[in-house]
Amino acid sequence: MKSTAILLLLLLLVAGKKGQNKQDIKRTECQKKESCKWDESDNCINHCISSSCFNKIYGAALLEPGEIDRSRSTKFSECMRVEERVKRREDL
Repeated sequence: MKSTAILLLLLLLVAGKKGQNKQDIKRTECQKKESCKWDESDNCINHCISSSCFNKIYGAALLEPGEIDRSRSTKFSECMRVEERVKRREDL
């Protein structure tokens, strides 16, 4: 019983990481790019990750350096998930 619970917990952890990995990988790649390397705001990184979602969510009012807007951040993540789903369908 104990080993089953541990196995289930490990599976949940791995499954949770898979959903985050693509966004995390894209963010890390963009942070390393010379154009965003020294930018203090997330605008450059978000634009690098997805220019269409960035324009849709942040285009009218850019983030200030250090600003955290959880509402728009959530919308940006949702937009990226939709983009990924559409891209997967197109690749089939």
